Amino acid sequence: MANLERCPTCANETSARATVCPKCGEPLSDGWAEQVARDRQSEKDQLALEIKLHKKAHRRQWLWFAGILVVVFFGPGIGNSLYREYLEAFYPSRLEEITREREQKRLAEVEEITREREQKRLAEVQVLMDEVAKIPASDFVGNISAYKKLVELSPGDERFTKKVSYYETKRDAAAVELKRLKAEEEGREAANKKRKGFHCLSAWDGSHRGVENYIKDRLKDPDSFEHIETRITPVSPEGTHSLSMKYRAKNGFGGYTVGVAVAVVANEGCHATILSAE
Repeated sequence: MANLERCPTCANETSARATVCPKCGEPLSDGWAEQVARDRQSEKDQLALEIKLHKKAHRRQWLWFAGILVVVFFGPGIGNSLYREYLEAFYPSRLEEITREREQKRLAEVEEITREREQKRLAEVQVLMDEVAKIPASDFVGNISAYKKLVELSPGDERFTKKVSYYETKRDAAAVELKRLKAEEEGREAANKKRKGFHCLSAWDGSHRGVENYIKDRLKDPDSFEHIETRITPVSPEGTHSLSMKYRAKNGFGGYTVGVAVAVVANEGCHATILSAE
């Protein structure tokens, strides 16, 4: 059976050995049939490649759609894992590129966050330093609090740690001095009170208990005793005080009378010697 090929001009089936197309009369050179066969095969290969690419694109679309469904129903972790396995199996170079892009993006985000945090920290430091400048140097507590905040914001800055130590030392020294001054003031008050004889009188009603008991022991009705006032002079060179106590109590007839007791009181020990009692 003769080998037939289609004429390149009119596509009529013609013997591969023919030199002229019997239909259109087109002259045919040697080897024309082989060339036609090669061209046809090339067209088939091109068509097959296009079909393959179309199928791959279609499959990729379905994989993306399936990945979206997996993310929606099972969470992003499983979807990302399946996508990664797909890339490892079919597109390893693309996987490396995506990994590299993600790492670069992550590093850029970290750098941006770090930069923003540093800017915020520097702004807060400046605000605090402006506030510190307004705090009097004598306000040790206020300076300590402000500089401790600065230390938290800038742990490596020795300026702030030295300021904290400086003002803490000042605060402690001021506390010791205040305690000493308070003790001295209390000592002066106690000495003044003792000089005036007030240390021998009751803090409740200002009476001298020894003189009061002396009078009560000599009353017919001790329960009727009412203290009115007690006066005492500052300490004398002899170390004594003169004391007079006015009181009210019932007499033998049941009526109230006012009496006065006079005594000498020792500054040390507050012992009273009664001079007179009305």
